[in-house]
Amino acid sequence: MDTDSAPWWESPAIGFDTETTGVSVELDRIVTIALVHLGDGIPRPERYLINPGVEIPAEATAIHGITTEAAKADGVEPGAAIDATAETLASAMRQGRPVVGMNLSFDISMLHCECVRHGIPTLSARLDGDLRPMVDVRILDQAVDKYRSGSRKLGALCALYGVKHHGAHDSAFDAFAAAQVAVAIAEQYPQVGRLPLDELHDAQVRWAQEQRVGLQEHFDRKRRATEERRIVPLGWPLYDGVAAAAVSS
Repeated sequence: MDTDSAPWWESPAIGFDTETTGVSVELDRIVTIALVHLGDGIPRPERYLINPGVEIPAEATAIHGITTEAAKADGVEPGAAIDATAETLASAMRQGRPVVGMNLSFDISMLHCECVRHGIPTLSARLDGDLRPMVDVRILDQAVDKYRSGSRKLGALCALYGVKHHGAHDSAFDAFAAAQVAVAIAEQYPQVGRLPLDELHDAQVRWAQEQRVGLQEHFDRKRRATEERRIVPLGWPLYDGVAAAAVSS
């Protein structure tokens, strides 16, 4: 394949997804990682089941199916898996292969914090701070169809764009499904599909900021005086402030 002339969505890429112990990128831990190599024939997945070293809450197990006991029995220690993941992603991006996923800023920020926790060079450090190129279908979908009502979770996007999704909250299936959704959006919306990858990446930085500022304003309007303020994290593909945040051991 001639990757110089092919549009970004027909060129090699790598799908990325994680499942975790919770939703705090600073405090929670990664439980599974999937890297799906795309564009070189049959999709080739790499999977890691990790022993996070902490209890996996029942609420998290209910989502991804991994128990503390299973992670302890069959999971690898985090350091090597985190290091290998960061280097695989960095290598792909050095070659101009986009990292594709759903709500990537969560997974990228989680990976960053795990690197800091285990004393491993972060993805940002490996790329001299230039975390690109990336393609986030959550950002793309809202950019092309801003006012559509209903869910924007991955399963809903798969249904909308005609993508088969065989295993919700299985990181490998999620990574592959997100990559297929990216292709479907690019084919359906030429204003996205025709953009050079660098321009698309920069556009997503702007779109993410606009979308999250709008979501914060929405939450603030709906919040009752007695309710705690819900904070929408800014920054894409790495949350603002994560690099300087303290990470619990």
